[in-house]
Order: sequence, then C-alpha cells, then structure tokens
Amino acid sequence: MVQIICAGFQKTGTKSLSRALEKLNYKVYDAGETYTYMRETWMDFFRGKITIEQVCQKYDEEMCDVVVDGPSNYFWEEMAAYWPNAKIILTVRDNEDKWYQSILQFYQGTVKWCGKLAYLGYITPYGLMTEKYLTMPYHRLVFGNTNFHPLIQDFKNINNEAIYKRKYREHNSYVQTQAEQKRLLVMNVKEGWKPLCEFLEQKVPKECFPFRNKGGETGEFLDTLVESHVRRCKIEIVTLLTLMVLIPIFVAYYLNGSGRLISLFSTS
Repeated sequence: MVQIICAGFQKTGTKSLSRALEKLNYKVYDAGETYTYMRETWMDFFRGKITIEQVCQKYDEEMCDVVVDGPSNYFWEEMAAYWPNAKIILTVRDNEDKWYQSILQFYQGTVKWCGKLAYLGYITPYGLMTEKYLTMPYHRLVFGNTNFHPLIQDFKNINNEAIYKRKYREHNSYVQTQAEQKRLLVMNVKEGWKPLCEFLEQKVPKECFPFRNKGGETGEFLDTLVESHVRRCKIEIVTLLTLMVLIPIFVAYYLNGSGRLISLFSTS
C-alpha cells in the first residue's frame, strides 16, 4: 500500500526526493516506473476505461510505497482519499521564477537531447499510443497546453511564462489548502534530510542528501526515464525497416521463381 504521495510539480526536486526516499528503503515509482510498469494502466485511465481508484489498485499490486511525478502528482487528492493513511509531500522551489526557468531549460534540453527524434514515436504503435494516451493528456492537464512537448516546441510563445507560472501557483496553493495539515509536508529539497526524516519519523542518514538534476539538467534523467521506452520504439522501427527491405526482395524472388516455372511449362 502506498505510504507517501509526492504532489510536487516537475522540476521542484522530485528526482532528488525519489533518490532520498529510496535510500530510506521505500519502493518508489517515479516517472521512469510510470512509463515502464504503469504505462498501460495510465493509458487506460486517460482513455476512460478505468477509474483513478483502479489505477491506485494497480499501484498496490505493484507493492509500491511512494508515487512521484506525473500523472500521480496531479491526482494527489484522489489518491490521498484512496490511501487515507498516506503522507503527502509537496516539493517547491524558492520562487516561481526559478521554477519556470528550470522547467523551460529542462524541456529545451529535451529537444536538444532527442531533437525531432520524437517523431519516430509516431511511426511505432508503442510510441504513438504512449504520446496519444499518456504524455499529451498529462501535459494538457498539468500545464494547460502542450507547448513544451518536443513535438510542439513552442518555446517562444509570449504567453507561456504567465500560463505555466499560474498553473504552478494554483497547484501549490490547492495542495496546501486542501490537504490535511497533519499529513502534509511542504519541502524545499535544499533543506536536506532533516524535515523529511522528522516528517517520516526516520533517522537521518549519515550520507549527504542525494541531489539530482540540479539546474534543470536533462541528459541523465532522460536516459533513465525513457530508456525502456526508446528501446521499445527502436526495436519496432528496426523491425519495420527490416520488413520494408526484405518484403520486396522476397516478392522479387518469388516472382522471378514463378517466371522461371512459367517459362519451363511453356517450353514443355
């Protein structure tokens, strides 16, 4: 049963929090696990086939202790109702300006990391279904648009900053006003172990707090996040290209063989 629901937006230290909770011996399902183990479940949810309660049941079946990042951060309230004893952690940045610059830098880095490679996802069934029923719906829910998605890349839209900052403020305000205060920790990860361990009634580890993706860095995170996703798409692409090459060869060989047979019967 899930013990901790992390409601923080992306680029608020969620990856650092995930690593810290892992070091405290929690089984954490972050974005990487979402795309690997929870992909079909969340796609069924966004297609309207199952309820959020059934999504929660799947997390329980996976023996998950902690949910982090999207889409669970958007549905923290429903999950808090489903797991009434779970604690809620809201990670925040120093201010919304720093958060916006971090998330902008991250998604610009995403484009540099994969470029238009994201289009390859649209020629594979696996990639197409993931984009259509998981990534895109989540972007629309959380940010109100898909401008920062690698396929859109509308970074120069003059309204982005106002829209994204508003979404950030509204989300944080809603969590802080609606969550049961005794269940809630509002945390800036730069505070380190102390507030987290006090909240969870855990001993503070001797090692340093495991900061990750500082300053909006992209590469390491994406390598981990989409490794299995990209590998699956690459396999499907290679298979498709191989078939495109082999099928004409086999057809030509077959027709050539048939021609020889026809010629042979004709001479007979």
